[in-house]
Amino acid sequence: MTELLVLTLGLLGVLICIADWRKGIFVCILAGFLQDPLRKLTEGEPISLTVIVAVFTVITLIGAKMRVKRFGLKHIPAWDGTLRRPALWFVGLVFMQSVMAFINTGSIIVSAIGLLAYLAPLPALLLSYYYSREVH
Repeated sequence: MTELLVLTLGLLGVLICIADWRKGIFVCILAGFLQDPLRKLTEGEPISLTVIVAVFTVITLIGAKMRVKRFGLKHIPAWDGTLRRPALWFVGLVFMQSVMAFINTGSIIVSAIGLLAYLAPLPALLLSYYYSREVH
């Protein structure tokens, strides 16, 4: 019964994220706050609950891309010179560290969690910029 409830709420969250990306941001925030307590309460503490917010974020990004005409990091005014180069260096270093984590641990999960943790601010930056720019 609990799994059916979580699946139903997850599907409802996905529909909200794709239908109205502005409300989808709040679904992402709610999922982010609930993921750790839910994971600890679930038997076996499944790692899949740790990355559930990433699913909602990707769906929200898709919903925003469908509705906003010019959507992307390159459309942010400060992105052209002051942010692009340092961000690309950062992303490159994160990928190198992810490869090193995989080599050292042999675990793709450790590597993926590192990627997710360090690269999560980029979609958050993108969504927050367009959330503040778009009048609704």
